[in-house]
Amino acid sequence: MGSQELLSYNIDDAVIVPPTPANWENRYFAGYVKSELIRKVAPSPELFSDALLMIGTSFLPHFPPLADER
Repeated sequence: MGSQELLSYNIDDAVIVPPTPANWENRYFAGYVKSELIRKVAPSPELFSDALLMIGTSFLPHFPPLADER
C-alpha cells in the first residue's frame, strides 16, 4: 500500500492507494495495476517514468504547467 510513486519502481504488482476516512466509511478502496496501466496507455518505459515524475511525488512537486487552474 502506498502512493502512485511506487509505480515508478520495478514492480509487477498492484499499488493500493491509502484510503481516506470517507473510503473507510463507504468500505471502498482503490488501486492501480501497473501492467494494466501500461497495456491501456501503451507508453514507452521512459515516457511512463517521466509522466509519473511530472504528476509529482511525496518528495517532488508536480510540474507547474500541469496545475489545475480554476
